[in-house]
Amino acid sequence: MKLRLRGNSIRLRLSQTEVKALANGDEVVDTTGLALGKFLEFGIRPADAKHVEILATPHGFFVLAPKEILSRWAASEDEGFEAKVPFSDSATTQVVVQKDYACLKPRGEEDHDTFTHPDGGNQKC
Repeated sequence: MKLRLRGNSIRLRLSQTEVKALANGDEVVDTTGLALGKFLEFGIRPADAKHVEILATPHGFFVLAPKEILSRWAASEDEGFEAKVPFSDSATTQVVVQKDYACLKPRGEEDHDTFTHPDGGNQKC
């Protein structure tokens, strides 16, 4: 899983294996070491909910996504889904969850377990 944080936005890009795991009702978790004994843990969990939510934890966060959205997305050709999650009375965080496509210019291990790019090599990265 790839993570991008920018301002009040979170983007998760998931491999084929990770998308299948979510469709089967499993959570997907990743951890990045920051310093000795310190780490960032993030992931996405299927939830019995009507809307996408963010669960803050002592070491990071989890996106909680409705099981129905995850099942429909995993079975489709859709690249992803997004939601605005409120964190105060007047502010939201944009959450974007996407399938991770292979780069049009091969990048070796970076492209392992990715989805076939829909442009199929007709453009350059």
